[in-house]
Parts: sequence; structure tokens; C-alpha cells
Amino acid sequence: MMAKTLSQFLTIFFLFFTLTLGVFQFVWVAPTARERDVTIGRGVPVYKIAQLLSDRQIISSALLFRAVVRFKKADGALQAGVYRFSPHISLAAVIDALKRGGRPLAAMLRIPEGSSSKEIARVLEERMRIPEAEFLSLVRQPNAELRADFPWLPDAINRAGLEGYLFGDTYELLEESRAQEVVQKMLRTFSKKALPVLLKIPKGYPLNLHETLTLASIVEREVATWEDRRIVTDIFLRRLRYGMALQADSTVNYATGKNVSRASFTDLETPSAYNTYKVRGLPPGPISNPTVLTLWAVIQPIANPYWYFLTDPEGHVYYSQTFAEHTQKKAAIYGR
Repeated sequence: MMAKTLSQFLTIFFLFFTLTLGVFQFVWVAPTARERDVTIGRGVPVYKIAQLLSDRQIISSALLFRAVVRFKKADGALQAGVYRFSPHISLAAVIDALKRGGRPLAAMLRIPEGSSSKEIARVLEERMRIPEAEFLSLVRQPNAELRADFPWLPDAINRAGLEGYLFGDTYELLEESRAQEVVQKMLRTFSKKALPVLLKIPKGYPLNLHETLTLASIVEREVATWEDRRIVTDIFLRRLRYGMALQADSTVNYATGKNVSRASFTDLETPSAYNTYKVRGLPPGPISNPTVLTLWAVIQPIANPYWYFLTDPEGHVYYSQTFAEHTQKKAAIYGR
């Protein structure tokens, strides 16, 4: 008798649970009041999809989502892709959308660390068909949406643009991605990987965040090794402190758009705020998007007695304490 009663109870409970779950998937709607995009990667398990959708406020309960997916036997049917969900969408509609599939994921795109915005623009135009001019226009004049999304960006970008803040990494982008989406991804990566280093600038360091990033971008282009970058940083900081010109060929190249190891005499006369032979102090902003390793080097300079340095065609760096010594080494290496 008791077994029969228990069996009847379990049957009623199962029917009640099934009915409740069936109703909830239609009446339990997303808490967000605006459209939201979400990317589901390949091979992501259901529990991670549930948590992602919950974090993005597309569903109200990750646990209920997993229960309904199990109830609908849709565990293996949810597809990777990029989705846009409407406000207050039902749980059933979310699962149905994931079963149908979203916009396809694009191939991974590698942006080399240390690239300049022009170099990045060429990669994007070649690989993603994003017009170079469209990307560079946004980098040079960031719009209000970018400023609102990334409030940590300094006011200096109003003059210098986003050069320096576009972190080189490997990105998963849609075929129809536009410049705005790419810049947003790069800024988010910068905030995760580079910004924490810049926030560790030692007390008493003579430069602010934007200036430190600017110096790092120059050091990145001038010398290649960790030790040389720390030594050259100290040289540049002393030149700045005593009002000397930095005289960095890399900044002249940025002004002329050339990619040469040494700027010509004509190049050195280029009228530009980025020509550190003509203008004392740092340029308005970075000339490339430096690596994390270079940022660490720049905030940890090595004290040294040198005031001058030059590199030979193989990249070896020669240091000098006096201008006469520097001139002699330059003549020996370059004949002038």
C-alpha cells in the first residue's frame, strides 16, 4: 500500500515539476531592458553558457536554464556563434535561438604586440575588409561611446588619439565586424593586460600614465632587449629632466610615415609635434602600442652614466657619456 502511495506521489510530483518547468521557460523572461550581444565559443559546456548568459543579464537563472535545457534534451544542440537577444526575451526563446545558431564566428586574427595604429589598420583592411581610413579616423578621434565605455582613458587622447592604447593580441572577430567593435576589443584587452602595469608606476616617477605609455612606445621602437630598454629609459628621463631634446629617430619616422633605421637630414627637419629633434619634451602621445614587457622596463629604469646611444644595422646598442664620444662612434659605424 505504501509503495503504491509513494509511486502515486512521485508521479504527481513529476507531472507538477514538468508542468512548472514547461510554464517557467515561457514566463521567465530576461531581466535586461535593452538588446545585448553575446558570443558563444566552440565547445563551451552548457554550465558555462548558462553562467555567461546570466552574467550578461540575458537570463534570470543559470540553474533554471540548465534544467530547461536538460528537460528539452538540448544539451548537445546549442551552437557556437554570435547572438543578439531582445529585451525581456523568454528562456524558451533563448534556448531555441541557441539551437538554431547565431552569426558565425570568424577566424582568429593576430595583431602583433608593439604595432602602430597604421600597421594595425593595414592588417584589418587586408584580413577583415575594414577600410583603413575608417579605423584610423576612429583611432584619431575617439567618439563619445568609446569615452563612456572606457572612463579611464586620459584627456590626452583628445589631442593624441588612441595610439598606444590598442593592445596587440589574438582576437576572435566576426566577418562583419566594424572598426568600432575592433577598437572596443583592443581597449578591453589593454585594460586587462597593460593598465594594471601602468597603475604600478612607482611613487616619485616623473611621468603620468599617458606620458609613461608615450615613453614606452618610443623605447619599444628604439632598442630591442629588456636591459637596453631599461638603460635607454634612464637616458631619456634624464634628457627630459634637463630640458634636452630626446632626438629619437623613431618619432621622426612616425611623423614622416617612413620605416627606416635612421632618419635622413631632410626628415629631421620635418615640422611636427612628434619630431623630437625639433621639439623638446615628449610628443603628444605614443608612436606605437607597446608591449607589457616594455611597460615594465620603462617603470624600472637602470641608472647609468650615459647621455647618448645609437644602434648599428644589426641592432647592437652603443652608449656614450659625451657628445664627442657619441659622434666618434657614429662616424665609425655610419660614416657620418
